[in-house]
Amino acid sequence: MLRYLNEGDIRYAELRRDAEDFITKYPHRDLWHKPDALMKWFSIIRAYETLVSGPGKKVVDLGSGEAPVCHYISDLGNEVVGVDIQDVNHLVKQSLVKMVLKDAWLYMDEQEDESIDVFIDSCAVTHFSDYTSGDPNGQWVKTFEGAYRTLKPGGYFIISSDVNPSEDYGEYISPQRIIEYALASGLKVQSEPDYSGPWIPPQAPYAVYHFVFVK
Repeated sequence: MLRYLNEGDIRYAELRRDAEDFITKYPHRDLWHKPDALMKWFSIIRAYETLVSGPGKKVVDLGSGEAPVCHYISDLGNEVVGVDIQDVNHLVKQSLVKMVLKDAWLYMDEQEDESIDVFIDSCAVTHFSDYTSGDPNGQWVKTFEGAYRTLKPGGYFIISSDVNPSEDYGEYISPQRIIEYALASGLKVQSEPDYSGPWIPPQAPYAVYHFVFVK
């Protein structure tokens, strides 16, 4: 569950997108044909379907934007909140997702301890900015600390994010570094990390890595 995504993930995503008519059910303005977006969205969906059993879960999408994942998870019978600092006029008009216009950390601060079943992140946290932790990668520190406090025991944090395999500090950092921050918060890895075979998008300095942490 902790690994670089690759071209096999793109093929899986394209097949599911077309076979299940995701484009019609969960319209998006421009990313349904972008390989790295597909990889991220469907890796989260596949992990959710594999790990989380039954409806009725409270799920929070941090920095949800217009991404379709939270709406799909809502349609599985879950209570889903999409949090973003921008007012998102998403195109999935039948969605029951509660869209919250708020800073993600402020939303997390307002939640009770051990009240959330699953957090998901489709490459939003890496773009958050916070240096109050004293660490230049404070966005990960603060997010993991909030997730650990508010996740129920056995709850999951499922992430697919751009990473830079050779950097420890900055907007895009190595998956090893992100895992270190998660472990420091008290979260555990769902499986042993695999650092082999990254797929690098054309003309991009980053790869895409999929993480699953559990409390």
